Amino acid sequence: MLSFLIWAKQQRLIDPRISLPVPKTATANGMTTDQRIGVVRHLLNVDELSPGDRLAGLLVAVYAQPATKISRMRRDDVDLSRRPATVRLGQRAIELDEHVAVVCAEHLATRNAGGWLFPGRTAGQPVSSHGLGERLRLHGVTTEARVSALHDLTRQVPSTILADLIGYNRFVIANRADVLAEPWQLYAALAAGDLAGARDVKPKAATGG
Repeated sequence: MLSFLIWAKQQRLIDPRISLPVPKTATANGMTTDQRIGVVRHLLNVDELSPGDRLAGLLVAVYAQPATKISRMRRDDVDLSRRPATVRLGQRAIELDEHVAVVCAEHLATRNAGGWLFPGRTAGQPVSSHGLGERLRLHGVTTEARVSALHDLTRQVPSTILADLIGYNRFVIANRADVLAEPWQLYAALAAGDLAGARDVKPKAATGG
């Protein structure tokens, strides 16, 4: 009923002076920022993960991308020829965190030919989002990690800007920002690399362990 009344007010079918409550959807519980940074550190240093799964996990835990979307990403969504490297998750490309870019370069150096960023076992097909999600879950890359990343990004970036950058629906991000009740007058640029606490983690190759 409420959604109908909102629509009717937008269409000027009811008195525009009528005040309607803003609907708030329940939000999943995210892990803490510190816990998520621990997951990011693990992804950058664990030996058991392939470069592809490592990259996919970072896209979840740093950029709040769901496995269903990651599995459909194209090779052209990433541009490593630029300095810094960029990735397109939404309406325009954003700069990759330098450590994520290193993992991305490792993945692209070993992946099979084709247009998919994460090719599957069947030629010409992308990786299964279910199988990818199951593998990542073993390393702490869960829905809670994605929600935590989304919460932290929402605290840093105005909702309309963030939605376009990471490919989320604007109303979903605005609702999440409202639920968090976080003021965001300043635009904390993703391009600065100050991204969800990942700026202080270094890949194993750079740290010697």
